[in-house]
Amino acid sequence: MNAIWPKVLGQSMKFSLFKTIPGVGNVISGATAAAITNSFGETYINLLTKVYTGEIQMQEVNTPEGKLMIQQMFESGMRSVSNKNKEAKDG
Repeated sequence: MNAIWPKVLGQSMKFSLFKTIPGVGNVISGATAAAITNSFGETYINLLTKVYTGEIQMQEVNTPEGKLMIQQMFESGMRSVSNKNKEAKDG
């Protein structure tokens, strides 16, 4: 299992604890959802760009190598969002 998934699951579990505090849980859940949605969107755009430029063929996307490439793009996007959040907190 890749290192990013336990972190994402751990953060989700941590944030679910905040749901017991009225109002706080919705903000944190929204931020988590936004990060995941952003990463999915960036991955999709990057994938379509690679197909359009001919770096990969559409048939290659559904192969194990293609799926690994997509997973790596998604994980990279999640790390990027995580780093931006850390920078924002540190201020």
